[in-house]
Amino acid sequence: MQTFRHRGLQIAYDDTGHPNRTALVLIHGWLSKRADLAAVARAFRTSHRVVSIDLPGHGESQVPEDESRLCIPSFADDVAALCDELGLSSAALVGHSLGAAVAVDLAVRRPELAAAIVALDGVVLMPSALLEGFAPLLAALRSPAWREALGGLLTSTFLPTDDPDLLRSLLADINQMPQHVAAAVAEQMTDWDAESAVAALGRSGA
Repeated sequence: MQTFRHRGLQIAYDDTGHPNRTALVLIHGWLSKRADLAAVARAFRTSHRVVSIDLPGHGESQVPEDESRLCIPSFADDVAALCDELGLSSAALVGHSLGAAVAVDLAVRRPELAAAIVALDGVVLMPSALLEGFAPLLAALRSPAWREALGGLLTSTFLPTDDPDLLRSLLADINQMPQHVAAAVAEQMTDWDAESAVAALGRSGA
């Protein structure tokens, strides 16, 4: 693990693979961490430079008290700062879930950093019905029973044939995450103007 400081926070990352080859920047999702993309990093580090980041409030990065640091544009700024720190440009931004939205936002803001965007189960353009269905969960995340709400959500997404160790790992991560991080990130995911970002990305030709 390596770290750097950006806007007062210590942010953890890994930088592996071939330093002189095309870089992949791996951006994890909500309730996740860079270690959850370790299999992707292992698969590509023999042929690429692979950089993985823990977004603020996740994994081994510092937890911000200011909830404005827990939104997609702020996360995109953190990833851009890491790219600048490492001298990266024209990287492939690989985002899982929330990370795909962060990749889109970053490509709009700093197109020179993004050669391509790869969305793994990307949460970008969410249908209005899905956004409306989020309301009870968002309310629950601000309640004393927030961990139970998240645990039920995660458990409901797993099939009996899915890896039980992965589910246990995710549930353990919830126990380590502060409530305001889980709640604020979920709230801002529904507030982010995805349509404008995607339209701007299309106009830029990125």
